[in-house]
Amino acid sequence: MTAEYMSSEESGSGDESEGRILVVRPPLWRSEEAKSVIDSLDRKADRRRSERAREMMTRRIVGAGSTRPAPDGPEWALKQD
Repeated sequence: MTAEYMSSEESGSGDESEGRILVVRPPLWRSEEAKSVIDSLDRKADRRRSERAREMMTRRIVGAGSTRPAPDGPEWALKQD
């Protein structure tokens, strides 16, 4: 899986007590199977992070889906209309 399959991110608003926030915009063309694979990889990465690394992570919230075009890739990764 390459970076073109990742969600788009943009800086969100947040006051100083909340710190920096990124708005994650999952691509609308991503299939359920691809979502499952990405979620599994995210969980595995989270388990490997130290407590200090988790504390330093930027807070993320899910926003509206990204409308960027789908990459050329395997059919299983793309939602079938």
